[in-house]
Amino acid sequence: MRVQLSTILEHFELLGEIDVSGVQPTDHTLPLTDVMRDDVAVDSLPVDAVKDAAPRTEGDYIRVRAVLE
Repeated sequence: MRVQLSTILEHFELLGEIDVSGVQPTDHTLPLTDVMRDDVAVDSLPVDAVKDAAPRTEGDYIRVRAVLE
């Protein structure tokens, strides 16, 4: 592990030689944009419509194949 750690530290030495005096610490290479949509409450689908679209139901529940034993 000594060789690997030495290699990693050599890379940090190379990074330390880079002139970053004109770069603000919070700068990014790409502009940051908010990709989230507004959280708006809407009515859910009617239970009967969901059950009708499900491949298998059991009573008021949607039946799925067991995932865990």
